[in-house]
Amino acid sequence: MSLPKTVGTKKRTEAFAEVFAPGVADHPSPALAISSFTGSAAAFAAAVLAQRGKTPLVLAVTPGLPEADALADDLRVIEDEAAIRVLEFPPPLEDDSSAAAARLKTSAALGAYGIRPYPLVIVACVRALETGVARGADVARATVELAIGEAPAFSELQEKLRAAGYARVPEVSGVGEFAVRGGVLDAWSPDAERPVRAEYFGDELESLRAFDAAVQTSVKKLERASFQPVEIASGGRSEKLFALLPAGATALFLDHDAYDAAALSGGREDLRRVYAGDPAPAGVPTADFVSSPLPGLSEVAAEAARNPEVLDAARARLQKHLAAARRRGELVVEDDELSGGFEVPGLVVAAKSDRVLGARRRAFSARAKAGAGERLSTAMDVEPGELVVHVDHGVGRFLGSTE
Repeated sequence: MSLPKTVGTKKRTEAFAEVFAPGVADHPSPALAISSFTGSAAAFAAAVLAQRGKTPLVLAVTPGLPEADALADDLRVIEDEAAIRVLEFPPPLEDDSSAAAARLKTSAALGAYGIRPYPLVIVACVRALETGVARGADVARATVELAIGEAPAFSELQEKLRAAGYARVPEVSGVGEFAVRGGVLDAWSPDAERPVRAEYFGDELESLRAFDAAVQTSVKKLERASFQPVEIASGGRSEKLFALLPAGATALFLDHDAYDAAALSGGREDLRRVYAGDPAPAGVPTADFVSSPLPGLSEVAAEAARNPEVLDAARARLQKHLAAARRRGELVVEDDELSGGFEVPGLVVAAKSDRVLGARRRAFSARAKAGAGERLSTAMDVEPGELVVHVDHGVGRFLGSTE
């Protein structure tokens, strides 16, 4: 996540909403078509649709998993600023408990959503939506609850976590894991920001604390904790995610021409549908909204990409464009955590990929984050001009690469 990017008191998400909401988010039609999004604009669009929907829930559908990962990462950059919640619904992957846990977490959230609706964006690729998931009620029944004065015996708690799909490890570092040391049990629920440490005296629970997985130290005292299942034993009923969406939610079909959106949604007519991509579906009205790429590297042909002079000229065009936008009073935001830049009237968003050829930002992870000084696996994580420490040559300044 990053801090809200503003000029004066206006946030970038607010500037985007001023352009996107009148013709798209607030449009009365139950189905609407728009052009494909540029860069990270799809994340801003999903956030605004969630903010302004009568049922403030958006399911953003992508053709493949890489597009879903990029969209989810972009959404997490702006989720605090936009006051939304972001959930990922990945396809089921063999021997990947984290994917199964994320699917159940989403189902549980939908199961409880009607109690108190809130702005929520769920990101899923087509393959993830073709397979059913346990219903929220079944997830709730499989959830392990702990509270001071009301908790299972120590050995029973371990068995409950195993039955819920948790893996026992020497030290907890990711969701779906638990560790035991003497009378202390650590576990990380898929729906929790931090893992929880339960301290027992015999079979009596004495304390519950959230702790930092990176340094294994307690950070907050708790009165109760719950551990959602990582997997549920077969025998329960499963539903496809579209069937679990509440009436009035919005389905945002990104690059809709790459798959059969109607078949994927099961023909649900009680959902609002926004199709991004060309051509528009037959009979669906088109909104006049376009997000444009920034000048610079996007204009460089592949055969010229290894020429440093061409790259320098492209970066100079970008900086000139950003300076001109600022002089016009537009909101200009540079954020290296976003996947790509774009512009709409009144707002210009620039990402690292607009300055550095082939750049990509580090992915978000539920695992413990490494501190400063982490070894880099690719030069794409370094921007020209930054100081680096080479394993053989010591301290130096990275000037760029022509490879």
